[in-house]
Amino acid sequence: MQELSKDDQEILNLYYGENLSHKEIAERYGINEEASRNRLSRARKRLRDNLENLLDN
Repeated sequence: MQELSKDDQEILNLYYGENLSHKEIAERYGINEEASRNRLSRARKRLRDNLENLLDN
């Protein structure tokens, strides 16, 4: 997870670690809930890609 950007790490931590809803994350960042969902989706994809790369090597 260290290869992920700080933003990716933070949104993954807020959603999975702190169990915040998209509404709560959106309020914290000053964005709408759809943007929160999109950010989380992109962060999960980058995490998945990083894990796949590690397993391939």
